[in-house]
Amino acid sequence: MKKKKVLVIEDISQMFILYKYCLDNYFEVVHGKSFTDIQNLSDKDEVLVTILDYHMPGESFDNILDYIDENYINTKKVLISGHADSLGLEQKYGDRLDEVFSKPLDDYTKLADYLVELVGLEKVAEDSSSVNNDAELDKIQIDDTRKKVLTEEDIKDDLLNREFNLDKS
Repeated sequence: MKKKKVLVIEDISQMFILYKYCLDNYFEVVHGKSFTDIQNLSDKDEVLVTILDYHMPGESFDNILDYIDENYINTKKVLISGHADSLGLEQKYGDRLDEVFSKPLDDYTKLADYLVELVGLEKVAEDSSSVNNDAELDKIQIDDTRKKVLTEEDIKDDLLNREFNLDKS
């Protein structure tokens, strides 16, 4: 079954790896390092969720958000930012975003749970009519063994012990 896409607009590669680590069991995780990347992405209508960072070099957040609103019409928008005033960002952009989180998240492993809940399991399963039985649907649900609380440090340590080739993603 083909995974649905999550677009991560993040200029820091380590943060993208962290998101990919937490989400790639459930979604195809696509990296947008720049405004040009998100403009050139094909199949924009297949992106279920867009994770945005507030600070992107070379482009204002307002311009990026405008572009997402106009061109990624099927996406939910989640801002995850290290900006000091996340409450101010939520007040300013809250009507245009589905959620605002502050970095670092308390538990990165819960991000996949949240996104599945946000878009609905039937959307993550692509076409629920192609799921023949409850057992197949259960395969898509979040693995309980991953629900233990992982800190950002735990994930970084694990990533140091793996070889990731970002060019293949």
